[in-house]
Amino acid sequence: MQYPNIAREIKEIKTGSNQVVVVFQNGSTIEAVVSNDNARGYRCQILVLDEFRMIKEDVYEKVLKHFLNVQRQPPYLNNPKYAHLKEENKQIFISSAWFKNHWSYEKFIDYRNAMLKGKDYFVCALPYTVSLYHGLLSRKFVEDERSHDNFDPIAWQMEMECLFFGESEKAFFKFEDLQKNRSLIKPFYPLTNVEYLENKGKRKKSTKMEGEIRLIGVDVAIMGGNDNDNTIFTCMRLLPNGDSYIKQVPYIESLNGQHSEKQAIRLKQLFEDFEADYVVMDTSGNGISLYDDCGRILYDEERDIEYPAWCAFNNDEMKNRVLDKNALPVIYSLKVVKQEVNHDIAMSLRADLEKGRIKLLINELDAKDYLTEKHGFLKKTPEEQAILLNPYIQTTILINEMINLEYEIRNGFVKLSEVGKNRKDRYSSLAYCNYYARELETKLKKKKNAVDPTKLFLFKSPTIM
Repeated sequence: MQYPNIAREIKEIKTGSNQVVVVFQNGSTIEAVVSNDNARGYRCQILVLDEFRMIKEDVYEKVLKHFLNVQRQPPYLNNPKYAHLKEENKQIFISSAWFKNHWSYEKFIDYRNAMLKGKDYFVCALPYTVSLYHGLLSRKFVEDERSHDNFDPIAWQMEMECLFFGESEKAFFKFEDLQKNRSLIKPFYPLTNVEYLENKGKRKKSTKMEGEIRLIGVDVAIMGGNDNDNTIFTCMRLLPNGDSYIKQVPYIESLNGQHSEKQAIRLKQLFEDFEADYVVMDTSGNGISLYDDCGRILYDEERDIEYPAWCAFNNDEMKNRVLDKNALPVIYSLKVVKQEVNHDIAMSLRADLEKGRIKLLINELDAKDYLTEKHGFLKKTPEEQAILLNPYIQTTILINEMINLEYEIRNGFVKLSEVGKNRKDRYSSLAYCNYYARELETKLKKKKNAVDPTKLFLFKSPTIM
């Protein structure tokens, strides 16, 4: 309504559930359609693909591209004088950058090369610095975003700097392997302290499947404020599948700058909420402080509950370190100081990812459909939406961390290292879980293959005459 010349040309605007279209006086239309297989049959002269990196390549190739099959035939073309002014149909691709192995990057490179050859193509990038220059974005906002504990430099690079990302030749984990494992839709959400208090005393119905084992992997950091100091809790479900487990990772949580006792209380909260069976942690270095606090009876003021002491069950030295003789043996103690241990942890995780045996949460963009249907996402406050999206975002950060880990071979063993200011705490937390899960799988296989003495039969050879 601010532009009367445009308003005068509009005949009708439809915004129904099945049709969103602007109809102009001259018969032209602008119509919005969903980019899926149901869009077959539409036709247009200008196809605008917004956030096209989110569109599946086969949908673009088999459905959307064919919208352009009809040429516009204005009456002036009937005049030989203007026949040479025929208008070609156009495609406009708009998106933030993404990973280099995605079809959107190949399309970008094709168009760039065509433009450089002088063909009728155009490509440009508009990074956040353009918005800064024109005052559309404040420098303080940029600085605040980049200073967050969960700041993801790769996501920033793609979203704000228009730079496609691809793992280096030295990358130990490949994006394709990680991406194919992002098939888990439903996350786990811990209880808030208010929810816990409201349900305190009520009998809780277990959510576990028969034979399921649940783990929490911990990578420990004690002091906050630095780039590489997040404590990470990774929740993993082991679902029996024959003589192995299907491994699901429905939740990841990060803590920054917390005292070891507060971390221990939060870990015990998660242990109860998740109905976990074991905790896997590195009990060397920073991990020893968290282990010692877990080895004490702790009172949780916010939930008004006292948690029992824990101890290690696989290491006598660490078990005896806990003074409480009634401590629950739930901690699998790792000593990640030897090259061969780090090597085994890294190799086993990569092998399981390559085989598609670890189910990670889908990306946060795809998750919005599920959250809208099951949790009323669109009706939530921004704070509530952030809580719902957090497990998916944490998974994206995990993947970005992992594809930034480079490796070298030292004395026959793989050694992983971060690039620049990138982290590997989420990788470590997941890898610890997977390492112990592998040990549990070995026990499961032995159990499955063991001979049941109650089913033994005796056979007597026939007498040979």
